Amino acid sequence: MNFYFDESGDFRVPRGGHKVAVVMGLAVSGVVEAELFTKFDDFVAGLNPTERENGEPKGTLLSHGHRREFCELLANSGGVSLTPVTLDLSTLDAAYERGAPSRMSELIAQRAGEMLYPTARDQLLLVSRQLSNLSPSQALRIYSLAYCFREAIHHAFLFLASGRHEPSWESVRFEVDRVQVRAGNREEKVFSLMVLAWLMGWSRRFPFALVREIHRTDHPIVKHYDTPEGIDLGKLIRGNVYWNDSSKSRGLQIADIASNIVFQAAQDLDDRRGSVELYGMLMRASYYGPARGPGLFSPRSDTPQQTGYKYRMLAKAMRRRGDSKQKTSRQVET
Repeated sequence: MNFYFDESGDFRVPRGGHKVAVVMGLAVSGVVEAELFTKFDDFVAGLNPTERENGEPKGTLLSHGHRREFCELLANSGGVSLTPVTLDLSTLDAAYERGAPSRMSELIAQRAGEMLYPTARDQLLLVSRQLSNLSPSQALRIYSLAYCFREAIHHAFLFLASGRHEPSWESVRFEVDRVQVRAGNREEKVFSLMVLAWLMGWSRRFPFALVREIHRTDHPIVKHYDTPEGIDLGKLIRGNVYWNDSSKSRGLQIADIASNIVFQAAQDLDDRRGSVELYGMLMRASYYGPARGPGLFSPRSDTPQQTGYKYRMLAKAMRRRGDSKQKTSRQVET
């Protein structure tokens, strides 16, 4: 099973007004990936030069018509799951933004004290120091990316694990768009270690669910990753995260365009550009229900519940997509 992650937005907290950032997780079953990429190649071949940057298709440059064509392409492709997570930056203030790296660093340092083995403890303390040196936007970005990992894995476990997609779980790959030019930069190093710590923490409160009728004892997910204590996240994640340039990856290019469509809709809630309709079309390739909308989340536990009310137009667009009929057909197909 292959996962691709890209983002839209700069993760800087605004000084007033509405602002979001989006990370998109794309899961693609190995049995359909070649077919999907062939369709995408045909789509890209029909783009205008102005819709590319150095030959690479970019979500920010696509015309409305080509965005619509892209949404139809994904919505009509089986074995694909789109999982966006949307951080409403408007719910955070300047003080929270400034303190984000140090706050996350302190939590990791506390976790280090719980480690039984000196090597693990020293590694977490190193991550804690590196995390404190990140900028606030970098800290929020990697936190959002880690949360998208969790949501994308959860959806793929449930909806892309049966039938012809089952063998795809014999191997797993997580590919992330490289934001920083230099390979092995601090942000990549911190995330590669932090993602496992965050996933383990979240899974204690919200364990990954397996379905007895799907995840039998001979299922690759069960054979390779399931334990009496739950999913072995270390085995699932460690050594399987790769940072790549989107110009070299069609999966990252698809994730880029999809993230931008969700970003435009979540950013422009007055729908001045007709983005909400496209969002509804795109989300036919997602297993979110209308209540989850664009995968709204926040690192703050005290975020007002009414924040989600702002996105009611997106929930309506998802209901108009023929949610029940479309969801049923996708679940049967998978």
